[in-house]
Amino acid sequence: MSRSRSDRPESAVVREILEWARLEPGLTLHRNIVSSRAAHLGCATGLGKGSPDLIGWLSVPVKSGKISVFVGIEVKRETGGVVADEQNDWIERIRRAGGIAGVARSVEDAQRIVTEGRLDLRRTLGG
Repeated sequence: MSRSRSDRPESAVVREILEWARLEPGLTLHRNIVSSRAAHLGCATGLGKGSPDLIGWLSVPVKSGKISVFVGIEVKRETGGVVADEQNDWIERIRRAGGIAGVARSVEDAQRIVTEGRLDLRRTLGG
């Protein structure tokens, strides 16, 4: 019996978002691994507790070439995933710093986050 779309694990949503991101002009996303998986390997990885699951940048053209802004996407299951306080704090800090951030429960959510961020950036740059 296959899982319904709404009860797929977070890892499936992450894979779908990364597949979409590879085709999105100017967008680069990577998995940000912050967990006991990294700790048991004896190495420090990721940006720290609460940081988004997917991190990267969005590059947009400007007259002098291009600029890039930080992107952070916290991924949750389509139903039932809870956003922790530390995760909300990271999202808000990224936004306050001029980056693009949000919570995505689907590829469509990630697309919306990036599209809105791209539009905000263009408005800020006057284009």
